[in-house]
Amino acid sequence: VTGRNVHIHDCNVWNQDDSIAVKDDSQDMLFERVNVSGLGLAIGSISGSIVRNITFRDCYLHHTFKGIYMKFRDGEKPGFVEDITYENIVMDEPEQWPIWIGPAQQSDSNNLCAAHPCSICWP
Repeated sequence: VTGRNVHIHDCNVWNQDDSIAVKDDSQDMLFERVNVSGLGLAIGSISGSIVRNITFRDCYLHHTFKGIYMKFRDGEKPGFVEDITYENIVMDEPEQWPIWIGPAQQSDSNNLCAAHPCSICWP
């Protein structure tokens, strides 16, 4: 989801990727009363833009791979993320990480631990 003044509510998202992904240049978004699976509630991947005033409220995450997921990628200019709120989030047995804040998982190298644009061996 990219944009401004977005309100997504009262829905189910069952997939094998980011369940909800807030992308570059987004602000003033509210996601509430959503049930998700997949990779969870994501911010990113972000690079060289501003993301602000994003709220996830009253969400249920059923067997997600990750839960709360903030991911970043390398870029020519820095990005900025502020005023992100996760409120009343319930996670039912996340498979990997309940909370992941770091680089996105893709790499443009055959060496999976190379940090360009990021490393899947981190953290």
